[in-house]
Amino acid sequence: MPERINHKIEHKESPMPHPSLLDVVMVDGRWAQVVPGSDSIAFLDEKVGKKYSVAHEINWDDYDFIPLDERFVGDLVDNSKMTDVEYSKIAWGSEQDEHPELKECVTVFGEYKKK
Repeated sequence: MPERINHKIEHKESPMPHPSLLDVVMVDGRWAQVVPGSDSIAFLDEKVGKKYSVAHEINWDDYDFIPLDERFVGDLVDNSKMTDVEYSKIAWGSEQDEHPELKECVTVFGEYKKK
């Protein structure tokens, strides 16, 4: 008689999705961009030009994630969900001087609301 195997199924909660460097996110109603560092963001309304003055560490697991319909910064602008001032403060990497059109292609990761 074949041996019966009991499989134990463990339910693990999926980890909170984390954005990558330079992704744009909305955190508690404010647009931010992921900056270098361990889980750090800069709120666009605190940036001076494309330079950030304050990097805020964030624990993504303290927030609920909400996907957005917009996938790129250009979509936010087209749908009037981002102001021209906020748009002007987005950085998109070392190629930004040679390729300013790529700003519209910066990824919008989603929205986070404090649990």
